[in-house]
Parts: sequence; structure tokens; C-alpha cells
Amino acid sequence: MNSKTVNRRGNSIELPSSKDENAQPSKLVSRWNQVWQSLSHHLMKDNEPQVWQRRDRYGNVWWVAYDPASGRSLLCSTEQEVRIWLEQTRYR
Repeated sequence: MNSKTVNRRGNSIELPSSKDENAQPSKLVSRWNQVWQSLSHHLMKDNEPQVWQRRDRYGNVWWVAYDPASGRSLLCSTEQEVRIWLEQTRYR
């Protein structure tokens, strides 16, 4: 009996159930796939821009953006400024 698992990209993967006697090689393959997906996710993630919000001691909200591909960062007060900066940074 097989069970289905959906990975982060929405792909369905058939995994053997724990009751399957021939599951040992499949478990190894499944574990290898998990390690590979995790590694590729981290490698791809490192090049993706990162955006987050911070509050200063006065309660003001600031947008912080960092683009690891270019090494540039930005601190601004509006989301729109971040969007413009990301578009400009990505098309250079």
C-alpha cells in the first residue's frame, strides 16, 4: 500500500507505507530525495531577495530588503519603495 506526500513545490510523490516489506530501498531513496530537496532549497533561497519589517523604539515601521545576488540592502518606510527597489535591482 502506498501513501502520497506533496512536497513544497506541489508535486505528488508516492512513498511506500511502513507496512511494506520491500520498503527498505525505497526509504533510502526517499531520504536521499529529502536531503536533495532541502539542499537545493537552501541553495536557491540564498539568491532570493529577503524582505522583512522592523519597528524602531518609537513604534515606526521600517521595511528592510536585502539582495544576496548583488550584496545590496535597503531601509525604507513604505512597501512601494521596496517593490521599486527590487524591480530595479533584479533588472540590472
